[in-house]
Amino acid sequence: MLFVQSEGYSKAEDSLLKVIVDGNLEEAKTFDTTGQKEETQQDEETESEQSGTKKKKRRKSMKPSPEDESTPPCRVSFPLTVSLKITTKCVGSVTICFYYLPFFNAVCSSVTSIDLETDHASLKDIFVDKSFLLHNLFEGDSGKFSPNSAVSVQIRKYGGTNFSAAVRQYGFPFKWVQQVCGITVLSDAGVEFSDIKLDNEVSSSSLVDVVTNVRDRMISQLNLSKQLLSLEQLKIPDVPPEDDKDEDNPKRPSLSVLSRWKSLSLSEVQSSQFGGLSIFNIQERANRYFLATFSQETARWHSIICVSPEYPRVKPVLIVLVELTEKQREPYNLQLKNIEADVNIHYPLTLKPDPFGENLLSLQLLRLQVLVENYIQIRTGSSSLKDLSLSTRGKGRLITALELIYS
Repeated sequence: MLFVQSEGYSKAEDSLLKVIVDGNLEEAKTFDTTGQKEETQQDEETESEQSGTKKKKRRKSMKPSPEDESTPPCRVSFPLTVSLKITTKCVGSVTICFYYLPFFNAVCSSVTSIDLETDHASLKDIFVDKSFLLHNLFEGDSGKFSPNSAVSVQIRKYGGTNFSAAVRQYGFPFKWVQQVCGITVLSDAGVEFSDIKLDNEVSSSSLVDVVTNVRDRMISQLNLSKQLLSLEQLKIPDVPPEDDKDEDNPKRPSLSVLSRWKSLSLSEVQSSQFGGLSIFNIQERANRYFLATFSQETARWHSIICVSPEYPRVKPVLIVLVELTEKQREPYNLQLKNIEADVNIHYPLTLKPDPFGENLLSLQLLRLQVLVENYIQIRTGSSSLKDLSLSTRGKGRLITALELIYS
């Protein structure tokens, strides 16, 4: 059904969508769609209405045949796959492969390739990992769980306990994957493929949403990658004024400079001594982490930035650590918590809508830079009230750093 719907949509509505079928057609014609081999489990006697004789009827067993014990049925996919190559203008293309797993009556998908346009070649190494490009493409759909409620029982029959491990080679069984394949009701028991209900209307409407969301995700990740590349070069990207009022208020020269930017592993984040670590969702496997260090006269301050693959729908989270001197590290106090709350929660709400996150990360970093600079000035006694004003962008009003930091 996925092939029929996507091929029709490609020809009628979207020339930038290509559909590819791959695999062994001859094997597919004879493939046992239950993913199981027949084995005598119980003889049932049935009366033949025509002859009055008794016949034996074999039931299908959930156990694999001896010759297939090396490859459990739960790891066998249908011999044919369908791939969608979705091209986004001025960005590039992504190819998504769909695998049908008969044993689970479910479909998994994974990104097999991401190809950026030549103009964006420098972003290749920092563009989101293809393993996570589809992560939460629709809110709340992480692909961690099977859409088939019988999976836990089925896996235990083959000595396994982890569904994710069983299907890892094929990707993730996102809910939208089932919908785009037209599967609306999945059986709780092993049944023939023909018994699964397929819905053309569900498949058609879901396909349009999926293609749209994939393109939006590609654009957002491109915008994020441009900002990350600039930060790797120790430059916070220039952000144009949001309105005419901002042009009349010259930006105050920064008191600190970005002196270091590096990617962090989750273990490095967990072993760091930042007080605000608890606000990170470290259970989210797809997050990326970065460390920014700013130098300001004799002081120095650091920020760990957590970036979700759902950027900008899920906004970056920034936490801060301040060192007034090499030996004097600021405790994680209420003032620093207020700064983090402003940068992560309150400030983004004041910004103009930016559905593709063109400047979001840069604006948050600039906001953090001003607030921490003011905090250091206050703590070291080098500030005056006239230095403590910063614009709340897009709102045309001023908020004092004293009001924010000591509220």
